[in-house]
Amino acid sequence: MQNLENSSKQPRWLQALAVTDTHASWKIVLLLTLIAFAFGIALRMIWVYQFASVAEYHWNGSLMINTNDGYFWAEGARDLLEQPEKHNLASPITRAAPMITAVLARALPFISFETLIFYLPAVLGSLLVVPLILIGQSLKNVYVGFVAALIGVIAWSYYNRTMVGYYDDDMLLIVLPMLALYMVICGVYSRLPRYHLLTAAFAAASIWYYPNSMIILIGVAALLFVYTLVFHRKELYNYHLLTYLLLGILALTIWGRLGGNALALIATALLISAIFAAQHRFGRENALATYILLGVIAAASLYFTNILAGIWWQFSGYVLRDATSSVESNITLHFFNVAQTVREAGMIDFATFGNRISGHWLLFFAACAGTAMMMIRHRAMLLALPFVGLGFMAIGIPGLISGGGLRFTIYAVPPLALGLSYLIFWVAGRASDQKVRVAIIAVLTLIALAPNVWHIKQYTVPTVFYSHEVAALDTLKKLVNPQEDYAISWWDYGYPIRFYTYANTLADGGKHDGGSNFVPSFVLTTPNDLAAARLARIAVEYEAKRDKVWGDALAGKEDINLSRLAMPLLADIMNDYNQTDPNQFIRSLAAPDFPLPPKTREIYIVLPYRMSDIFGTVQLFSTLDLNSGRRLNAPLFTAVYGYNEEEGRVTFGNGFVLDKQRNELRSGRDAMPVKYIIPVGYDAAGKLVSNPQRISGVQNGLAIIFFVQYKTAWILDETMLNSPFVQLFALERYNPALFEPVVLGNTLKIYRLVI
Repeated sequence: MQNLENSSKQPRWLQALAVTDTHASWKIVLLLTLIAFAFGIALRMIWVYQFASVAEYHWNGSLMINTNDGYFWAEGARDLLEQPEKHNLASPITRAAPMITAVLARALPFISFETLIFYLPAVLGSLLVVPLILIGQSLKNVYVGFVAALIGVIAWSYYNRTMVGYYDDDMLLIVLPMLALYMVICGVYSRLPRYHLLTAAFAAASIWYYPNSMIILIGVAALLFVYTLVFHRKELYNYHLLTYLLLGILALTIWGRLGGNALALIATALLISAIFAAQHRFGRENALATYILLGVIAAASLYFTNILAGIWWQFSGYVLRDATSSVESNITLHFFNVAQTVREAGMIDFATFGNRISGHWLLFFAACAGTAMMMIRHRAMLLALPFVGLGFMAIGIPGLISGGGLRFTIYAVPPLALGLSYLIFWVAGRASDQKVRVAIIAVLTLIALAPNVWHIKQYTVPTVFYSHEVAALDTLKKLVNPQEDYAISWWDYGYPIRFYTYANTLADGGKHDGGSNFVPSFVLTTPNDLAAARLARIAVEYEAKRDKVWGDALAGKEDINLSRLAMPLLADIMNDYNQTDPNQFIRSLAAPDFPLPPKTREIYIVLPYRMSDIFGTVQLFSTLDLNSGRRLNAPLFTAVYGYNEEEGRVTFGNGFVLDKQRNELRSGRDAMPVKYIIPVGYDAAGKLVSNPQRISGVQNGLAIIFFVQYKTAWILDETMLNSPFVQLFALERYNPALFEPVVLGNTLKIYRLVI
């Protein structure tokens, strides 16, 4: 392939940036691709080597996945394989990742479903080496692409989101847009018509797989337009290329408007092909026709895809983050903003930012320098800037724009891997001896790989649940009426609970805004168990009604009133109860004559011990004034791992010290009285053994619950001591008129709501 920018007419300063041109045969390209692909998979097997013998990481004969969101996609794939007509309404049976998984599961019946979803991320994620090597080939040095592939495929953030067990739509999130970018670059360099259709195809595939890829492809389209105006404004080919990139972006919208079925897909492909054939036959050199078609397609893309609203939604959700969010219907409610608590959307420092993209912040600087050099030498690589820009949104602009968090760094990995590789070859190219150049490339490549390999070795992320927790959920599965009954827990566990039990949930990884999280937070943390039980019953019954409305709308039934779906669940409930003050409504839940809706389904409260790690976050969503959003005094709950008992004192892992003589908990110079000391253990049969001690003479003080077998403790105030989570899980104290135990395991307990 001819590189139109590698010309002897280039200025001398620009030639100084050149990496030696090497024309590689496609056999070499294929061999290097297979080596890099095998390298990516092999490094991902380190986790398997470390944990294959851990029995509690296995279920149904396979290692379990290690990301909560993975169970969302697994649910969709499972439903496609089982009975898609009976799926949960939230099951993603129309999304790309489950559809690909279901096809592979049917094509590979000798591989269990659990094994398939565990290893699939490593296989599909390692395909990133393909566009990186091909881009290197388009720059006339396939070895630059090869080294970039080795670096990029195991870079921190990319590895973290495509490791074994990380079954998520990140598997092809970067691969497909990078392939679309490669097609654009090939088109810019070669001027061959085939890259028009290939660009449209990979752009459409990217958006089909991950709809938000539209944002980055629109960025590429905008840069291609500017690039053409600056460097090739009189050449019609680039305008044609831009037209087909926009057609690819618009393709899914066209497909949906034509019916969204197989026939509509064929019609969409035929429409784009017809435009291509007509333009190639009649308008290839017609400037006016080219500009008119481009303008029409551009306007249609912006209008029908509603891309500007999508960009703003992403920007406001992850970058412009308020502590609370206001939801207006006929009742205005203020809820805690979940973006304040999601780790991957949290603020990161510069060192973390650089490490996640290139392995080390020093390598990050080197990668930035190499990327700049590469883009100066090969101007078409400027089209990769949207990937860089979106990746840099992870840290934002200090003092101006908040960073979007860890999730964005993955986008910058491929272009900066290419940049770092380019710099390695440029440095090596300063040596005149071939053997010295090869040695320099080998040493610098190993330096670039080392911190990423070290990270992989140290990144010992566990499975989402342990086998004994899944066994408890499997017990619940036998009791649940699928698609009817509900399980209430914190949103972090919503997807795995749905996958293993077939129960519905109020909150999960996709529905965890402040309004959705309020009810589970209140049910788990309020010291009034009657109010908790009543709100659980009301919320589930109303959510079931809302689900029916949603289901009827999806089924195309007429005269469906969707207004109730536009308001938060709590506002919907308050409307029917003729309440306008949310705080007053919450207080009224404990009133003796409070009316409840008829019971139509069972509700189960799922309480994993691991929730104690985030229980301080759980209570944030319900300890606020719903009228104003003002934070109320937060109750105290701290989970401590590790403690040492000595004569007259207990030293905790976080620096707290319990003075048994004074009955005080000390932290530095501060001392707090202790009212309850509650040791908790389990006998050989797994039954709770506890001997609570109330300290006489202490009216207001803390409680300390010691989990003897685990050498852990909870330090909490009396409000948290009386919360359903603590009472039901730690102490197994419950009102039989409200709750009935179903599973009482050491690490996960399940109760059925009686009312």
